[in-house]
Amino acid sequence: SKVAVLTVGENTVYLEGAIGRSSVERTISALEKLRLLGFKDATLVITSQGGSVLYGAELINYIESSDLKVNTYCKI
Repeated sequence: SKVAVLTVGENTVYLEGAIGRSSVERTISALEKLRLLGFKDATLVITSQGGSVLYGAELINYIESSDLKVNTYCKI
């Protein structure tokens, strides 16, 4: 399987590739760093053809429970 690519610019996190343990952990870590830096909102752009439902749910749970407002855009 392909390794997901994660890049961060200003307050935007780009997740490209399969949704899995590593990509979700890195995405949550990047969003959490933005929150700790004092950002009130961030943008998450996901370009993925799929992956693990379990880890996708973990990312959703983080977004829903975080104080950081995450505007999420999904592309295929």
